[in-house]
Amino acid sequence: MNMNTHSSLIDQLHELATAAPQEHQPRLKRQVIALRTALKRQQERYIAFLQLTEEYADKFLSDITEEIQQQSSFLTALERRLAMAKNLREQVVHLQKSYEDGTLDCIKKVRRTALSQPLPHDIDFFEEMDRILKEIQRCYNEMDRFWVDEVRRVTKALKDRRLDPEDIDRWRCFRESLKQNITGWETRSAESSRSVVAPHINPRHPVRHFNLRIVRPH
Repeated sequence: MNMNTHSSLIDQLHELATAAPQEHQPRLKRQVIALRTALKRQQERYIAFLQLTEEYADKFLSDITEEIQQQSSFLTALERRLAMAKNLREQVVHLQKSYEDGTLDCIKKVRRTALSQPLPHDIDFFEEMDRILKEIQRCYNEMDRFWVDEVRRVTKALKDRRLDPEDIDRWRCFRESLKQNITGWETRSAESSRSVVAPHINPRHPVRHFNLRIVRPH
């Protein structure tokens, strides 16, 4: 998932706050600051989640390699994998809730204030924001479905006492994409931390789109 689009939206909200009627500016600026803080916190939580997922992939593949030589520990490895999969699925639920209660809630507050006296380009801007927020929500739902399916796969493997060979290839591919994804997120988060002054963005210009995606096994 890529939240650079959020940063662009926040920059435009900052411009809207500056151009808003004088009586609304202090409140809008406080809300934009709160929104930046919520987005930063969400970025950090998402990086941590990706790192845990990478740890899951490393542990799973390491366990499977060992189990090829030591079949006696096979069920124990599957039980550990199941416990980790259930834990990561719960974390997806909490991650989505923190996004809804933090970043999304801040955006809604800014929207309510900014649209008290809307201009035509303000309405267009928030329609674009709605589209992006729906896409982010779709990605969280996809993450949840993926981990529900992973729990189902491991439960079946434990019940059958047999591992699907496709799972090994699936997670090998996933682990490589995770490493790239984590590196990219850490770089963007560091750049976001170093950016103190928001760049000048004309709110009349359309939002530039970024690919919003979740890495997943093939």
